[in-house]
Amino acid sequence: MTDDGVLRHWADKHFRIRLDIAAEFKKASNILGLSETEAAELAFLEWLEKHADEAQQRLEIYSRRGIVIEHAGTVNVGVFQRAEVWKAREELERLITILPRVQDPATKRKFKRDLAGAISRTQPVFVKTRDPELSELVRKAEALL
Repeated sequence: MTDDGVLRHWADKHFRIRLDIAAEFKKASNILGLSETEAAELAFLEWLEKHADEAQQRLEIYSRRGIVIEHAGTVNVGVFQRAEVWKAREELERLITILPRVQDPATKRKFKRDLAGAISRTQPVFVKTRDPELSELVRKAEALL
């Protein structure tokens, strides 16, 4: 991540998990050639992707109940495009960084599949924004496939 504010924000997060889970996590990340931070980021991303629809549905339920999210109407559409570009860049950068270091063939295949998915999810964002940095990341990602 390039945003220092984001790094500082997450640097102070501490999670308490069972020791047996932590040990298995550490062992698996080492076997896969990933740092624990990279493995944790992957786990967070997978969890977020898995639960994004449910979160959106709950948000829609709140809005139907008349719960108002203040200042929602004052957000500039450009903010959403910048967020999409940032998310696409982060996902591609993460996979481009991790993929060359993965040794296990099955895991490498999974990461390539994830990278291909990230490229396809990035396409509509790129078409809307024509972001040059995103274009360069897509070229680097394509070279790894």
